Amino acid sequence: MATKKSRNKAQKRPQPAGWNTSMKAVLKPENVERISDTEVRITLPECSDYDIDEDEIIRVTIPPSALVNATEPVDAGTFTIKADSFEERIDNAIKALREEREGLKEAAAVPTFLFTFITCEIIAKSIVSMCKFKGTNRKTPADKWSTKDVNNALRELNIKLDKETVSYLFAEDKMILASEMSARVLRNCIVHRMKSVHREAVKRRYDSLMNHMEKFLFIIETWRKTLSCSG
Repeated sequence: MATKKSRNKAQKRPQPAGWNTSMKAVLKPENVERISDTEVRITLPECSDYDIDEDEIIRVTIPPSALVNATEPVDAGTFTIKADSFEERIDNAIKALREEREGLKEAAAVPTFLFTFITCEIIAKSIVSMCKFKGTNRKTPADKWSTKDVNNALRELNIKLDKETVSYLFAEDKMILASEMSARVLRNCIVHRMKSVHREAVKRRYDSLMNHMEKFLFIIETWRKTLSCSG
């Protein structure tokens, strides 16, 4: 069976969501078909997490165990998977917008996610700023904020929300795979790149994303009502 190694053509190192991380995880023995004693066919499966920013060179090697009288791997050459050019990014963004507008006729997963998360983000920045700028006349929310800031603000304001939910929504560290990104990073990827890998991740994860955001919103709204009643 052939094994493949990927390299970033420009940076000479593996890409975070490139072949080694995403494609290798979905390749199975059934993707390899023996045609004859000297030929095999490898069918690449769909990989929703595959996401590259630079051309990726895939080197194919055949292990000695797959050959007769061989003690060393055999280099079977390379092929290149092209990344989007800047021009293609422009075209893809325009195409993505058309796709999402068309999709609104049936389902509004991506825009609903975006509007809901923007609401959660406004609230998160506001509660962080309430604590950070307490005692001042500042009304502009903090520009920089982290999950630590959110958790500290929640604790100071006596709002009961678990850290797992905060991390799921607002973790700022960019995860490798779209299927593992926080709502915040996923939103940023869609806003700045509009690639299908991130939009499709929203659709696949829609229920989980919405449940976490609705949980956050419900807890905040309950807290606000409590304050109104006590005031």
